[in-house]
Amino acid sequence: MKSKWILTLTLVLSVMATACTSVPTGSPPPEHTPFIVVTSEATIEPATTKRPRTAQVSTESPGAPESGATLMVTTPTLVAHPDMKVIINNEGTSPFLADKEGRSLYVYMMDSKNSSTSACVDDCAVDWPPLIVSTTPAAGAGVDASLLGTLSRENGSTQATYNGWPLYYYNMDTIPGTTNGPTVNGLWFLLSPSGEPLPH
Repeated sequence: MKSKWILTLTLVLSVMATACTSVPTGSPPPEHTPFIVVTSEATIEPATTKRPRTAQVSTESPGAPESGATLMVTTPTLVAHPDMKVIINNEGTSPFLADKEGRSLYVYMMDSKNSSTSACVDDCAVDWPPLIVSTTPAAGAGVDASLLGTLSRENGSTQATYNGWPLYYYNMDTIPGTTNGPTVNGLWFLLSPSGEPLPH
């Protein structure tokens, strides 16, 4: 019985020794596959420059890398409209602001009027692309030029404002003149020529 126990122990030790020698001494531990998330903030043109930023990884989501790893998030450079003009659309029951192509412009009630920042970022800005410009837009007929302005977004791009409100498109308005935005969440409004949100 004793010899049988010794034989079993010898086999176990032999297997363990084989397993230990299967990885060369001094080999670095396997690296984690890089975990990359790409977010897009708005515009229609692909980015040629990316602005990397880092964030801590949460392990609460299934499949997330271990805590403390670096999450690289890249935000595409937004394409600015160099010759943007804000006009008035008079085709509805009440006049509202649009861009020079007739695409409806919206304001977001989570923004603060006359604030220097936008509350619509990340996924919000994918559905509601900000009106990105290179300079203050021109005023079309009936638009008060003194109410037009800009603010700097967190990624350094410039967003047009009117009467202190940041201006956005809605990505479900696929045809100029459509106004699907006011049906969403009760937080998005068309803007009157005087700079006030229009009631739904």
